[in-house]
Amino acid sequence: MELVNTYNVERQRLIQTTDRHTPLAPGEYIVIVHALILNTNGEILIQQRANDKSLWANLWDISCSGAPIAGETSAEGIAREIKEELGWSIDFDHIRPILTANFDHGFSDYYVYQLDKSLSIADIQYNTQEIQAINWVTMTEILALIEQDKFVPYKPSFLQAILACAEDFTEINPT
Repeated sequence: MELVNTYNVERQRLIQTTDRHTPLAPGEYIVIVHALILNTNGEILIQQRANDKSLWANLWDISCSGAPIAGETSAEGIAREIKEELGWSIDFDHIRPILTANFDHGFSDYYVYQLDKSLSIADIQYNTQEIQAINWVTMTEILALIEQDKFVPYKPSFLQAILACAEDFTEINPT
């Protein structure tokens, strides 16, 4: 069971928590966090989701995503997800999401980062229980994967808007 915070429509935290996969009561919402990580060539790190994921198994997705667990902030949640999935420790104390989007059951916070150094795929030790594969790709390649139904069903214009909002990327140095 993965307990998450619940929020009202104005994103005020409610007292109760819920299992992430339990249907929410009317007026309850959750937060999901996402990170797009770019390399110094402007390519985006994508991951192929594990085949046992309850949502979008085997599809390619942006660099990292998940739900903050009960008691975590959005920034703490994305830091934990990056640590769990990619093994990187990143300080998110003073970093806010570049964009927040509403969806039927909650709020999605999007963070965009550029590595301060070049890393090859072979240099990234990812969690094979969560991720089948990773790759550096261009936005054009992501759009082709979406068109082929091989990527989580994002609207292409939405992904392009996220990158457009991130004119000044926060540089990170994963450890």
